[in-house]
Amino acid sequence: MSNIDDQIAEISRQIQSLSESTIQHGQSLISTPKDQGVRPKVVENKDRYFHPKPELTKNQSTAHTICSGSNNVKIKPTKYDGTTPWMDYLAHFEMCCLVNMWSEHQKGLYLAVSLIGQAQAVLGDLPKEKRQIFSDLVYALEERFAPSCQTELYRVQFKECRQKASETLPALGQSVRRLSNLAYPTAPLELRDTLAKEQFIDALVDSEMRLRIKQSRPKGLNDAIRLAVELEAYNTAESKTLNSIGHLRQTTSDERTDTPDSPDTTVSMGQMAIWMQTIENNLLAITNEIKDLKSQRKFQRGKIDNTHSKGKRGGPCFNCGEIGHFARDCLHNIQIPSTDRTNKNDFITDGTVKTLKSEVRSSNNDKGAVVVSASADAGMFVELNIQDVPAKFVVDTGATLTLVSSRVYDLMSDLCRPHLSETSSQIKSVSDKYLSHRGKGSFKIDFGKEKFILEAVVTDLQVDGILGLDFMKKNKCLIDVSATVLHIDNVKVPPMCSRYQN
Repeated sequence: MSNIDDQIAEISRQIQSLSESTIQHGQSLISTPKDQGVRPKVVENKDRYFHPKPELTKNQSTAHTICSGSNNVKIKPTKYDGTTPWMDYLAHFEMCCLVNMWSEHQKGLYLAVSLIGQAQAVLGDLPKEKRQIFSDLVYALEERFAPSCQTELYRVQFKECRQKASETLPALGQSVRRLSNLAYPTAPLELRDTLAKEQFIDALVDSEMRLRIKQSRPKGLNDAIRLAVELEAYNTAESKTLNSIGHLRQTTSDERTDTPDSPDTTVSMGQMAIWMQTIENNLLAITNEIKDLKSQRKFQRGKIDNTHSKGKRGGPCFNCGEIGHFARDCLHNIQIPSTDRTNKNDFITDGTVKTLKSEVRSSNNDKGAVVVSASADAGMFVELNIQDVPAKFVVDTGATLTLVSSRVYDLMSDLCRPHLSETSSQIKSVSDKYLSHRGKGSFKIDFGKEKFILEAVVTDLQVDGILGLDFMKKNKCLIDVSATVLHIDNVKVPPMCSRYQN
């Protein structure tokens, strides 16, 4: 096999030398491709120096076949379909012509056979006598794919050129260079390079990079591209370094680090705990207030519906003549006992005690007003601490709300005093007078070791406070009057059944 390869190489060299001598001596005699005598002579020489063998003919390489069959084509030009820039392809084709040493007639023929797609349609539109002329074919293709009237369009694209999101800096530089050549084809090379350099700097997205490149004063477009690539590499490396390092905060000598056991830290932690408790109480009060508003809205809606339904199914009251209720529900039938009169057991009363029926009617008549019947003369009192302030509260099942006197509220410290929110509840005494209130809040009460959260309204009272029905229902309270014991959620609290002493 080595002998065969040596013979093939020797024959190829002889064929190449013969083809070069034939081209040099017979190029002036060539008129058309059909008159070329290179290919028949090469075949004759090949038959003369090469003893044909079947196995050798089959093993000849492609390169040897091309050299032996097409002696004047060293490099074939690529095909042109009109999608790529015409000026780029023309430069490529002219280089191929120089390598292959083609004449003007050969240039026209090879350019014609290299056209495909849209470019081939341009060839079909030319007259037959101009299809082989290189200059006419180049002019037709230039008018089709690179007309001179598009110079203004290229100038606009050149001025509006900006770096895209995924575009690299070398690609941007190449795009700017191409547009500068298309926009200013007749300008000198130095001028086009300067314009491309300025436009490349303006097309950069990073303002800091633009400033640094301008400060470096690049001489041309290549220098500007090189500086931009270097800065981009430095920025990428710096960002990776910063991401790998943890975040540190700069400190000064004036800053002081307190130990957990220092007095300042202890005081601040205590204040923080009090503030958090106050915020929690305020949130709880707001939540309860929202619940009360929702329940009142439902009650008022149901009351309005009942009034309308009563008005529809019944006529005027037979007792008072008003519309909206029956005679059995008429308020004029209720007789409130007058003050300072004697009851059946000859006990003198002062009018501070009302029957349950009268209190219910009064509350209905006064649109949900809370009636307070407790006084400082006598009653069932219980000792407790409210916000660390000792107090004595009256246990009153007739009061629907728990009340705290303004005097006890003022005794609380500023940090422990809870915030009061507005309330729509009305407080009415047994003497049919409305009491002014300061608001509703959430208080912390202690019965010895047991702690509870109390929702109460702050108002002016003669006593320290009143444990109302709302607190008793919420905490499942039971009152044993005979044993004088108050059960609060299975916890016994001994009340005092004596006259209240300030």
